[in-house]
Amino acid sequence: MEKLEETVLEYYEKGGSVKYAARMSGISEYKAQQILSNYGVVTSETAQTALKLYEEGKSHEEIAKIMGITENGLRRYLPYTRGPKNKDNPTINAVRIRKCREKKKGREA
Repeated sequence: MEKLEETVLEYYEKGGSVKYAARMSGISEYKAQQILSNYGVVTSETAQTALKLYEEGKSHEEIAKIMGITENGLRRYLPYTRGPKNKDNPTINAVRIRKCREKKKGREA
């Protein structure tokens, strides 16, 4: 477990809310919710419903339609499934994106 994730979990346990954990960790509520979801912490009825439907084998599209939310909005309530971020051996596309972002930073400075 990484330091940020430990911090979010610790603040959530202390304060009992995603908002508190996010504020104290210095990240967005969306990111805090996603971290908590990755560690199986169910923070609301919405998260519980989304997780139940996901475990039943429903697709993200089906769950979003049933719950009346967007697929992007749904992602905050489900465990992260896209592969590790900032891994040691990034994909070719990840390397390309990082280079592009570095170039953009250089122009803004």
